[in-house]
Amino acid sequence: MNFEDRLNFQRGMAPYQRRVATLAGMQDLIDFLGDHRDFPLPSNYVEIELWKPEHSRRATATAEQAMAQALTLIGEMEDVTVELAIVNGTPHARVVINGRMEGVFVTATLWAEGICEHRPDEKRKRDRWVVPTQLIEAANKQPSGGDDRG
Repeated sequence: MNFEDRLNFQRGMAPYQRRVATLAGMQDLIDFLGDHRDFPLPSNYVEIELWKPEHSRRATATAEQAMAQALTLIGEMEDVTVELAIVNGTPHARVVINGRMEGVFVTATLWAEGICEHRPDEKRKRDRWVVPTQLIEAANKQPSGGDDRG
């Protein structure tokens, strides 16, 4: 199955069906790898786009829903960092949340538009977006890998 076939397969599904199929496929892979310990592991890195503005074709949630999802995800991760990433050549930026769930590294992104306070008059592009305090405080409360969680 080539890349275009994979895209067409997914386009033929409703979002809920895509989600169910993706999770079922991930569980099948987990089961397979658990049963075949001689098989190499796939990448231990996952990226999730939590928020893209409404005008995007790929909008996934409202800004409020995305913030709630981000806070929930942060609550489940260890070694969490939250930072602002400037999108070069555009007026846009993203909030990037990095952390770990056991042996899997997770990066979640939220586009700054609709999430961050916007200060368009600031001289430096980095200063034009203010990451929500809620995200930073939640990340700072999470344990690091050296801490005992329980």
